Amino acid sequence: MTLASWYEPENWRGKLFRISNTAGRGRGLKKDRYNWGVVQCLIPDWSLVKAFKQGRVSQTEYEIEYRSGLQQRWSEVSAWLASLSPDEDVTLLCHEREGHFCHRRLVAELVGNCRRDIEVALH
Repeated sequence: MTLASWYEPENWRGKLFRISNTAGRGRGLKKDRYNWGVVQCLIPDWSLVKAFKQGRVSQTEYEIEYRSGLQQRWSEVSAWLASLSPDEDVTLLCHEREGHFCHRRLVAELVGNCRRDIEVALH
């Protein structure tokens, strides 16, 4: 499994899934070329993202709130985790470019803790 920015296609592997709360695919990404799925249970609440971007919550507060949201949706999250195959190449895509704070790291930790049989590459 790879976690990457949708602006850095050189990091993508296999089937593509969006884990970002942006309804679109990102600027310049055409639907017919990039027809990915969505993992809704991993998408952070927009109000949390907005508060972080506006400086109203810290990175630590964001992480706490995001993890709390995962716990609230745990039945969906655990079903998604159970559906993963260690033999399938997938990339989870988010808006933030590599090197910027993003919930991809938190998702990578989640998968690493819950599915030790799946190798995770974080970009």
